[in-house]
Amino acid sequence: MKWNKEKTSYLLSAILILFVLFMPSFIQSKVDSESYEDWLTPDQPAWQGQLSLWAVVGFPVSQNTLNGWVKSIVSSFERDNFGVYVDVEVLKYDDAKQRMSQGEMPDVVLFPSGFFESPVDKLEVLKDNDTIRDDVQESAIFEGAIYAYPVMMGGYGLVVNEDRGMQALIEPPTGINYSVDDIILMADGNQGGICFDNSEFCNPGFSLVRAISNSDNSDYRWWSNQSKEYSEFESNKLLLCLGTHKTSAQTQSNYENGNGFASSNWAVSDFTDMVQYVGTTAGKDENKFSVCSLLANSFVSPETQESLKDIGMFKVIESEPLYEDDNRFFAVEQVLSSSTYIPNCFGYEQVRERWSELMNRCNNGDVEAFNQLLNEMDRTCKP
Repeated sequence: MKWNKEKTSYLLSAILILFVLFMPSFIQSKVDSESYEDWLTPDQPAWQGQLSLWAVVGFPVSQNTLNGWVKSIVSSFERDNFGVYVDVEVLKYDDAKQRMSQGEMPDVVLFPSGFFESPVDKLEVLKDNDTIRDDVQESAIFEGAIYAYPVMMGGYGLVVNEDRGMQALIEPPTGINYSVDDIILMADGNQGGICFDNSEFCNPGFSLVRAISNSDNSDYRWWSNQSKEYSEFESNKLLLCLGTHKTSAQTQSNYENGNGFASSNWAVSDFTDMVQYVGTTAGKDENKFSVCSLLANSFVSPETQESLKDIGMFKVIESEPLYEDDNRFFAVEQVLSSSTYIPNCFGYEQVRERWSELMNRCNNGDVEAFNQLLNEMDRTCKP
């Protein structure tokens, strides 16, 4: 068949005429459509402007680590909330306390347990977030109202020097923790010894008291005679260290860098007071509060909680474990995932001081102090 150039020319001319006649009205209909306007103008949040956020450090997570984690979440929040900008400051516990005492107050605050004596007139009441575990959320309820969301947890564990353990022919436990009787025998035995890694704001002794209260052994004085300095554990002179998740991470890091020893890590009890919370400060209008509440909720989203693995912390929501393949944190994560024994975060600074005094009395053989400590822990914590 011969190519008919004349017919082709007529066809193309007709198409061009139709395009000129009808395309402008089609384009205009799309310009006027709601979907096009939505593409040009993103959804507006209820309030726009600059927010301030303080991230207060009060347990073993470094300022730089917390700063990077918080800023990554804030950046995502800013992208999703057009016209809202968040200024982030990471502050030490005492520095943040001082600035608040001088009248400074951020819009949103991440804080550790004990930072607020009372939330009344300082924090806004928040709506229930059903992704957060009830047993963890209980620790931020004051007079029946939710004043903060738990964001992350740290945990206490038993770090075992495997070199000394092999020499003492110590077998690993059948589960995720040694019994109190086992800990006593190991500490008192060949190649033994125990210490407490009492870093600032860390209280591993309370975790041990909780373990004793759940056991048949009521010998609470043995650690007074056995406990050594943490530096001795670091120097490969002790078998056991009762410490935090950071102790486990640091011990393994030292070994990998050729400056330490192989170690294994086990749970002690479900007690932890190393919890970070987020709240919105009081005194805002409804629109600004709604945006601050959105920011607070962004710290407990499933995606954010998964990112806690990047900083070696534990989740506060029901989901798959983070550390199934990580010897440093697996046992502690397992026990905290099944239950928690957490003191209420409001007023805990004074509670912690009183409990520490009772612990000192326990070390001197004061039976009454030990019983008082057990009763106060049961009254303050939520099993």
